[in-house]
Amino acid sequence: MRHATGEQTPGTSGYDAELRRHNDVLRQAVGVQLHDHVLDIGCGAGQTTRQAARTARAGSALGIDVSA
Repeated sequence: MRHATGEQTPGTSGYDAELRRHNDVLRQAVGVQLHDHVLDIGCGAGQTTRQAARTARAGSALGIDVSA
């Protein structure tokens, strides 16, 4: 995205792409399993928490963040 002055600002798509790469590495490192119980502190909008919940279907996932 560019401002009227021609300055370029970071777009959401760039952030999302970067976050997606980090999430891929995180999921491989953590290795959430079917019966796991996951606590995601600082979860933001909860993308990582939701992914963990889909994997740990027989367990649980709880995301906590100070932002609304």
